[in-house]
Amino acid sequence: MSEVIGLKENSSGDSGIVTVRTEGLDESDELVLSFARWVMVRKRDPKSPATAAQVPELAGAVDATLLIAPPSDRFRRVL
Repeated sequence: MSEVIGLKENSSGDSGIVTVRTEGLDESDELVLSFARWVMVRKRDPKSPATAAQVPELAGAVDATLLIAPPSDRFRRVL
């Protein structure tokens, strides 16, 4: 599931930054992945007025102890 969590128009007025939160669930509907991403996109109508900027607070980095790699026997190298 993905949800828009932030919008901010660029100074040019014809594009802006959209921030999206994406979450992945397993077969038991438990959260297994969550990340935010942002992308610059053009406005559909460059003349439309901008909404108030909504810039979410995001962590500057992910603590390395939270990064867990799956067991290596679940993957095989393809050459």
